[in-house]
Amino acid sequence: MPKFYLFGVCYMCVRLYTNIFGTLLPFYLIDVLNMSTSDPNVVSYNLTLVPMLAYASSVLVSTQLNTFYIRFGRKKALFMGTTICLLCLFVMFLIN
Repeated sequence: MPKFYLFGVCYMCVRLYTNIFGTLLPFYLIDVLNMSTSDPNVVSYNLTLVPMLAYASSVLVSTQLNTFYIRFGRKKALFMGTTICLLCLFVMFLIN
């Protein structure tokens, strides 16, 4: 049953990427991009906007995922999603 284990590895990698991205995004915004304010009691609007947009776009994409699977297939969808994630990580790496 190698396909079962391949699916399990792919699923766990996606879950790991999603959880790490969601957990480390606020730290990345605060520490690397310096989006925090000087007042510790005030939260920057941009700091709250970025995670909200990430969550809203994931909800929007997940509602259209079955249509995407029908049109392109699951393998192409997985490949495109992996490519987008790697490109985003590369761009985030280049931001000073």
